[in-house]
Amino acid sequence: MEHIFDQIRGTLDAGFPYAAIMLALAVPDICANLSIGPEASTSNQGKRYKQWYRDHVVPVYSLLTDDDAWSLRCGVVHQGAFGNRQKQFDRAIFCSGSSVLNIVLNDSEIAGIKYDRVLIADAGTFCEAMIKAASDWFSRARETPVVAANLPRLVGTYKDGIAPLVVGMTCVG
Repeated sequence: MEHIFDQIRGTLDAGFPYAAIMLALAVPDICANLSIGPEASTSNQGKRYKQWYRDHVVPVYSLLTDDDAWSLRCGVVHQGAFGNRQKQFDRAIFCSGSSVLNIVLNDSEIAGIKYDRVLIADAGTFCEAMIKAASDWFSRARETPVVAANLPRLVGTYKDGIAPLVVGMTCVG
């Protein structure tokens, strides 16, 4: 899991907060899926995501509910959108450079579009909260039989390849 956390931090440090947030929003998916056996259905993914988020992220980052996080995850990954009018915030804006920034605006207009509630939050604080939640969970769960059995399937970054298939170049797989 540490390699995933390094990717989030490195992406943020390189000035790519969108990519960092996208990967951070995938962390509950990754952890929830490590916790299930191979026979589990993928049709319950949203339910597993929200439960994991509630149990592990909300205690360290309570600004977003599990429904908000799932909506953001789906919107960011599948639609390129930060927000959903049926959730607590109909627009989310993540900024870099201010770890104290957490503002909620009511009745706002952005680029000619009216929003009821807008969240403005620090990207680094959000990403670090996701990392902390996952790191704390992983330190407890890594030795459980199901998680230990699933770890070899976890995507990793290999700086020198994956011998004997690919050697001498960085690979993700």
